[in-house]
Amino acid sequence: MNYAFSFLKNKKVDDITKIIDEFFREELRKFIFPEIIDIINKHKRQSRNTIILSNAVDIIVSRVADYLGIKDYICTRPESVDGKFTGRIWGETVYGPNKVRFAKKFLEDYRFNFNNCYAYADYISDLDLLSVVKNSIVVDPDKILLREARKRGWPI
Repeated sequence: MNYAFSFLKNKKVDDITKIIDEFFREELRKFIFPEIIDIINKHKRQSRNTIILSNAVDIIVSRVADYLGIKDYICTRPESVDGKFTGRIWGETVYGPNKVRFAKKFLEDYRFNFNNCYAYADYISDLDLLSVVKNSIVVDPDKILLREARKRGWPI
Protein backbone atom coordinates (compact mmCIF):
# COMPACT_ATOMS: atom_id res chain seq x y z
CA MET A 1 0.00 0.00 0.00
CA ASN A 2 2.83 2.39 0.72
CA TYR A 3 4.01 1.84 -2.85
CA ALA A 4 0.51 2.59 -4.12
CA PHE A 5 0.48 5.89 -2.24
CA SER A 6 4.04 6.88 -3.11
CA PHE A 7 2.79 9.03 -6.02
CA LEU A 8 1.33 11.42 -3.42
CA LYS A 9 4.71 12.17 -1.89
CA ASN A 10 5.24 15.93 -1.45
CA LYS A 11 1.87 16.76 -3.01
CA LYS A 12 -0.12 19.37 -1.10
CA VAL A 13 -3.15 17.96 0.71
CA ASP A 14 -5.22 20.99 -0.39
CA ASP A 15 -4.33 20.46 -4.07
CA ILE A 16 -5.23 16.77 -4.00
CA THR A 17 -8.42 17.52 -2.07
CA LYS A 18 -9.55 19.95 -4.80
CA ILE A 19 -8.88 17.32 -7.45
CA ILE A 20 -10.83 14.70 -5.48
CA ASP A 21 -13.75 17.10 -4.94
CA GLU A 22 -13.99 17.70 -8.68
CA PHE A 23 -13.59 13.98 -9.46
CA PHE A 24 -16.37 13.12 -7.02
CA ARG A 25 -18.77 15.77 -8.36
CA GLU A 26 -18.15 15.00 -12.02
CA GLU A 27 -17.48 11.24 -12.11
CA LEU A 28 -17.64 9.14 -8.96
CA ARG A 29 -21.12 10.27 -7.93
CA LYS A 30 -22.47 8.64 -11.10
CA PHE A 31 -21.48 5.23 -9.72
CA ILE A 32 -23.55 5.54 -6.57
CA PHE A 33 -26.69 3.89 -7.84
CA PRO A 34 -30.17 4.86 -6.62
CA GLU A 35 -30.74 1.30 -5.38
CA ILE A 36 -27.95 1.58 -2.81
CA ILE A 37 -29.24 4.96 -1.69
CA ASP A 38 -32.67 3.34 -1.17
CA ILE A 39 -31.11 0.52 0.87
CA ILE A 40 -29.15 2.95 3.04
CA ASN A 41 -32.24 5.09 3.61
CA LYS A 42 -34.24 1.97 4.55
CA HIS A 43 -31.64 1.10 7.19
CA LYS A 44 -31.78 4.67 8.51
CA ARG A 45 -35.61 4.61 8.71
CA GLN A 46 -35.26 1.44 10.78
CA SER A 47 -32.91 3.32 13.16
CA ARG A 48 -29.88 1.30 12.16
CA ASN A 49 -26.46 2.90 12.34
CA THR A 50 -24.60 2.89 9.06
CA ILE A 51 -20.86 2.85 8.56
CA ILE A 52 -18.57 2.65 5.57
CA LEU A 53 -15.55 0.34 5.88
CA SER A 54 -13.30 0.81 2.89
CA ASN A 55 -9.74 0.46 1.75
CA ALA A 56 -10.28 3.58 -0.35
CA VAL A 57 -8.61 6.70 1.02
CA ASP A 58 -10.35 9.05 3.41
CA ILE A 59 -10.39 11.98 1.00
CA ILE A 60 -12.65 9.90 -1.27
CA VAL A 61 -14.62 8.00 1.37
CA SER A 62 -15.49 11.19 3.24
CA ARG A 63 -17.15 12.59 0.08
CA VAL A 64 -19.13 9.39 -0.42
CA ALA A 65 -20.17 9.36 3.25
CA ASP A 66 -21.30 13.00 3.10
CA TYR A 67 -23.24 12.37 -0.09
CA LEU A 68 -25.00 9.37 1.47
CA GLY A 69 -25.55 11.06 4.83
CA ILE A 70 -23.40 8.50 6.64
CA LYS A 71 -21.65 9.93 9.66
CA ASP A 72 -19.25 7.08 10.44
CA TYR A 73 -16.59 5.70 8.16
CA ILE A 74 -13.34 3.81 8.60
CA CYS A 75 -10.91 3.80 5.73
CA THR A 76 -7.27 3.81 4.75
CA ARG A 77 -5.58 7.15 5.35
CA PRO A 78 -2.63 8.62 3.51
CA GLU A 79 -0.13 10.16 5.91
CA SER A 80 0.48 13.89 5.75
CA VAL A 81 2.90 16.23 7.51
CA ASP A 82 2.79 20.01 7.36
CA GLY A 83 0.07 20.03 4.70
CA LYS A 84 1.85 17.61 2.35
CA PHE A 85 1.44 13.92 1.80
CA THR A 86 4.41 11.76 2.74
CA GLY A 87 3.63 9.03 0.23
CA ARG A 88 2.95 6.52 3.03
CA ILE A 89 -0.20 5.37 4.74
CA TRP A 90 -1.05 6.34 8.29
CA GLY A 91 -1.83 3.32 10.43
CA GLU A 92 -3.12 0.19 8.77
CA THR A 93 -5.09 -0.52 5.65
CA VAL A 94 -8.77 -1.31 5.96
CA TYR A 95 -8.53 -4.43 3.83
CA GLY A 96 -9.25 -8.14 4.15
CA PRO A 97 -9.00 -9.43 7.72
CA ASN A 98 -8.25 -5.91 8.96
CA LYS A 99 -11.82 -4.92 8.10
CA VAL A 100 -13.08 -7.38 10.69
CA ARG A 101 -10.74 -5.95 13.30
CA PHE A 102 -11.80 -2.37 12.55
CA ALA A 103 -15.48 -3.38 12.53
CA LYS A 104 -15.11 -5.23 15.83
CA LYS A 105 -13.51 -2.18 17.47
CA PHE A 106 -16.28 0.09 16.17
CA LEU A 107 -18.96 -2.31 17.38
CA GLU A 108 -17.34 -2.60 20.81
CA ASP A 109 -17.06 1.19 21.12
CA TYR A 110 -20.78 1.58 20.38
CA ARG A 111 -21.87 -1.61 22.17
CA PHE A 112 -23.17 -3.32 19.07
CA ASN A 113 -22.48 -6.87 17.94
CA PHE A 114 -22.04 -8.75 14.69
CA ASN A 115 -25.36 -10.59 15.20
CA ASN A 116 -27.29 -7.41 14.40
CA CYS A 117 -25.13 -6.30 11.46
CA TYR A 118 -25.59 -6.17 7.74
CA ALA A 119 -22.60 -6.12 5.45
CA TYR A 120 -22.64 -5.28 1.75
CA ALA A 121 -19.59 -6.13 -0.30
CA ASP A 122 -18.45 -6.59 -3.88
CA TYR A 123 -15.06 -8.23 -3.71
CA ILE A 124 -13.64 -11.47 -2.35
CA SER A 125 -11.29 -9.52 -0.07
CA ASP A 126 -14.41 -8.77 2.02
CA LEU A 127 -15.11 -12.46 2.65
CA ASP A 128 -13.79 -12.27 6.23
CA LEU A 129 -16.22 -9.47 7.06
CA LEU A 130 -19.15 -11.12 5.31
CA SER A 131 -18.44 -14.32 7.24
CA VAL A 132 -18.82 -12.75 10.68
CA VAL A 133 -22.01 -10.73 10.29
CA LYS A 134 -25.49 -12.17 10.49
CA ASN A 135 -26.73 -10.52 7.29
CA SER A 136 -24.30 -10.80 4.38
CA ILE A 137 -25.27 -9.33 1.04
CA VAL A 138 -23.08 -9.16 -2.06
CA VAL A 139 -23.50 -6.36 -4.57
CA ASP A 140 -22.19 -6.61 -8.12
CA PRO A 141 -19.66 -9.20 -6.92
CA ASP A 142 -16.48 -10.34 -8.60
CA LYS A 143 -16.59 -13.90 -9.93
CA ILE A 144 -14.97 -15.49 -6.88
CA LEU A 145 -17.28 -13.74 -4.40
CA LEU A 146 -20.29 -14.57 -6.57
CA ARG A 147 -19.38 -18.25 -6.42
CA GLU A 148 -18.88 -18.05 -2.62
CA ALA A 149 -22.18 -16.18 -2.12
CA ARG A 150 -24.08 -18.84 -4.07
CA LYS A 151 -22.41 -21.59 -2.06
CA ARG A 152 -23.35 -19.90 1.23
CA GLY A 153 -26.83 -18.83 0.15
CA TRP A 154 -26.18 -15.11 0.56
CA PRO A 155 -28.43 -12.67 -1.27
CA ILE A 156 -26.90 -11.17 -4.39
